[in-house]
Order: sequence, then C-alpha cells, then structure tokens
Amino acid sequence: MKRVWKLWCLLIITLAASLKIVSIHLFFFIFTRKSHKKVLASIMHRWCRNVTSILRVRIETTYAAQFHEMNFLLVANHQSYFDIVVIGSVFPTLFLAKKEVQHWPIIGLLATLVGTLFIDRRAFRGAVTSVQEICEALHEGASVQIFPEGTSTDGSCILPFKPSLMKAAVDAYATILPVTINYRYINDELFSVENRDIICWYGDMEFGNHFWKLLNQDSIEVSLSVHAPIRPPHPISIQELTQSVYEKVSSNFLGVEEKQVNENIRTTTREVFSSLSV
Repeated sequence: MKRVWKLWCLLIITLAASLKIVSIHLFFFIFTRKSHKKVLASIMHRWCRNVTSILRVRIETTYAAQFHEMNFLLVANHQSYFDIVVIGSVFPTLFLAKKEVQHWPIIGLLATLVGTLFIDRRAFRGAVTSVQEICEALHEGASVQIFPEGTSTDGSCILPFKPSLMKAAVDAYATILPVTINYRYINDELFSVENRDIICWYGDMEFGNHFWKLLNQDSIEVSLSVHAPIRPPHPISIQELTQSVYEKVSSNFLGVEEKQVNENIRTTTREVFSSLSV
C-alpha cells in the first residue's frame, strides 16, 4: 500500500511537471524562439525536490547554496539512476543519461520533455555528439551533470573517469564542480553490503523491480560533498584535468566496505566503554 501511494504521488507530480514543461515549450516557440534550457533545469530541480520529499530522502550538503546562481559542469561519482534525482534536488541542472532512459516509465517521459541530453554509448560518435550538446547547454547558461565513470557501480569504489565528456568544460570555457555522493543510511540502518542493492543499480539489474523495491523504503540519508570548483581557463591536458577531478571526487568517498569498518569500530568502542563502566 505504501508503494502504491508513493507511485501515485510520483505520477501526479510528473504529470503536473510535464504539463508545465509543454506549456513553456509552446510559449518560447510562439513568442521568443530563444533557448529555455535554464528554465527547464529549474523545473527539473523542483520535480526532484518533490520526489525526494515523497520518498523521504534526507540530503546533507556542504557549500551547495553558493553555486546556485552560476552554471557549471557538475561531475560526480555514480551508483544509481537515483543519483540524478539526489543531485537535481540540490542543484538546478540538466543531465546526461544513456539513451535507454528514454524508455523508462515516469522518468523517461519527464527526462525527454525536460531536455535531457541522451548519449548512445554504442554509437561511434556518441561521445562527440554529447560533448557538442553539453557545450550548447553550458553556453546557454544551464548547468549539466555528468558521470564520467560511464556506468553505475555497487558502491564499493569509484571507477576511473573517462576523459571524453570532460572536453565539454574545456570547449565551453566552463567551470567544473566536483561532487561526491555518499549514501549513508537506509531505514536508519548503515549503508552496507547487505542493503546497498536497494540503492545501487548496476550490472544486469532490471529497472522496474529495482524501482519498486526503492519505493518500499521508509527513509534514505545521503550526503553530497561539494568540492572547490575548477574554473577556466583549463591549461592542462584533458587527461590531467580528468585525473584532477577524479582525485577531488574520490577524496571524500567512503565506500561501502569502509563504512562497515568504521561502524564496527564505533560499535566495538561503545562496547568497551560499556564494559569499563560496569
């Protein structure tokens, strides 16, 4: 029953956002013919905030508010399709997604309407086309979020960043904003190997079943660590720039295994102090 209620709420806010987006598309087409990517990013931001509210997601951020008035290429680690919603609820951004997302229920419809940049990783010039589209969005004042790992992981590590999409920041003379995502608790239980598959979406997991399981959770806690922006010009090579961003994002990543170790240390410490006090 809980999942059905959440699903209905998501459908309602998605329909409302879709109608608003369609009306904005028509308005700009009829009256101005100018780009409105920044407006669409703002609508996506509000939709993501509503989604995190419905799913009872608590997000802790550092230094996020000061970046709301600027546009940038946001670069983050990737563990789930839900990363997009988490980031989008904090930052008004467009996002780059794999082409298959267009066919997903609810998310696919809104993603298409809101001007999501889709990348076809199987196409020979997929990355080149995506870089051009990201550059256009950045030039028009919108922020774009990307995940240079190229795929989502199981939360145990951050894969090496691929430099191909980072070229967009250089070509567009844009600021890069590195962000680290750490999922911390699910239903007040530490994010661990035992429950990570509720959030992490990787390998050959089916989207529908995974999303249905996600709807059944009572609460989720996640932190976004916002690092110092890397502003243009970017005089170093694309490979060096990519490595620099990777090191910043990795510096605050805890990982599933390390979180378990830290929690075990805290538990052991509490037990030792309890025995000493007896």
